[in-house]
Amino acid sequence: PLAFAVAGYACGRVREFRLPDGHRVPSRMECPALTPDGRCLVVATTKPDSDEFFVKFYSLESGECVRTLKNDMDDPENDIKHLAEAAAWVTVFFPEGGPWQSCKVWLAVVYFNFDGPEPCEVVDLETNEVVSEVGDDVDHFCQIYASSKTQAYAVTVHGQNGYKIVDLATSGVIRSGELRTPLPYDEEEICMRASPDGSHALLMHTHERASVESWSLGAQGAGAGDHHVLKHSGSVMRLCPTNGAHVLTMTGRELRIWDRTTGECVRTISQPSDDEDFDFMDACVTPDGARAVTASCKTRRYNGEVFPLNGRSPDMMFRVWDLNTGEGVSFFRLASVNQHSVMPWEYAVVMDITPDGNWLVVRSEGSYGVYWI
Repeated sequence: PLAFAVAGYACGRVREFRLPDGHRVPSRMECPALTPDGRCLVVATTKPDSDEFFVKFYSLESGECVRTLKNDMDDPENDIKHLAEAAAWVTVFFPEGGPWQSCKVWLAVVYFNFDGPEPCEVVDLETNEVVSEVGDDVDHFCQIYASSKTQAYAVTVHGQNGYKIVDLATSGVIRSGELRTPLPYDEEEICMRASPDGSHALLMHTHERASVESWSLGAQGAGAGDHHVLKHSGSVMRLCPTNGAHVLTMTGRELRIWDRTTGECVRTISQPSDDEDFDFMDACVTPDGARAVTASCKTRRYNGEVFPLNGRSPDMMFRVWDLNTGEGVSFFRLASVNQHSVMPWEYAVVMDITPDGNWLVVRSEGSYGVYWI
């Protein structure tokens, strides 16, 4: 069982989870940290030297594992038997939402293919059946990720000039367009994040991180005028669209809040002066869009490069911000979550917030912390 601890309800850690012995979190995977109802921690793991792939639900109230799904290794017809070794990327999502007891668990799996575009399958993990296949002989997958747990999208590039945004639950193309600068297949051309309600998205060309595009989603042409380019002075590392009229972008030293309807920057939040040795490494927004939580890593700079400082001292800090005023509401240090190999700008830390906006879940490598915010 996972280690489980309870502390006081002051801002900071109140729960701690660790992976079961012999399990590890795959590096090529994106998995929401919470079920759609916010009642359970979601843990997706594999075992070393094994093709078994697990998705486990742990109750935030009791700390007990309450549901387990895995690929069936004994089924000769199972198309995802060798998922752990054959997948280039796996995204876990819950297509219909609902309570943890009955929500569907689907995987979007992109497989290695060195002879051409990568095949992608959407799989129901409970039945081990392939729900759909996405892409064609000319589509190259730039990114697949889950948005708001119940939706998942893929960004594909075709012909080195055009791109598509695909809804993985339906295989439908919800927007397509032309790349401003064609790039080779071996580079990730577009990074995308959609709002929780799926109404709009932020797109960023990874070779030009100072420029972010804000798009309306839905039928092609619907809301076509709702397109803006958000210019930055630094390199953008995180995109955080919300359900409202504002979107949030993050660089190493600042957060910017934008009016999605006009493309204007309405507020800038900078690293506090007493955190001058820290850089932002991740950010997320509460479901109501009123607060943001940032994770900062203590760093040092050498020859223009940023390096984390790992050691026994607390090197990571979390701050809660009021997005209406730009003021910091609270802060706490990261406690009891593995900090080794934490690198700025990588997915070393994954954050999620419960629907009531009160609990923050943080994953770093093989350990999890649940924090009252």
